[in-house]
Amino acid sequence: LVEMPIGPGQGYAPENCLHGGPGPIRGGGGYTGYNWASGGALGASAYLETLFGAVWIDGQEQKATPIDGTSVSITNWVDNRIELKITSAFSSLPYPDTAARTIIVKIGRLSHLTYDVTINDREFKNISRKELGEGLVINLPEINIP
Repeated sequence: LVEMPIGPGQGYAPENCLHGGPGPIRGGGGYTGYNWASGGALGASAYLETLFGAVWIDGQEQKATPIDGTSVSITNWVDNRIELKITSAFSSLPYPDTAARTIIVKIGRLSHLTYDVTINDREFKNISRKELGEGLVINLPEINIP
């Protein structure tokens, strides 16, 4: 066990601060790394991404939900034509991750049999609602931060 200094915003998650032995919190053993706090959050995030992709679009509500480090907006939606703008939310972090990423965009609860979808100027023509529910694979490019 390695004791870590405690400071706000450092990203440590204590599993249980009362394991015993010397430690920074009332006799606890300090931070133990991957545990129910951080592990549970990562597990929940992975489960959501498996079900809904990195971006989920609800066809009945016509609402977009970013799930895994993305920002998304619906720029146009008329009948069976959908246009989306998706970017990486990681670029706005204090220590940004600017690497290219491959993500899955899932669109569900749709009424038409087929759709034309444009994501970041890339066109997907005549895609079945079943295929949209399974997800479209897109690449977010590397970000150049000056």
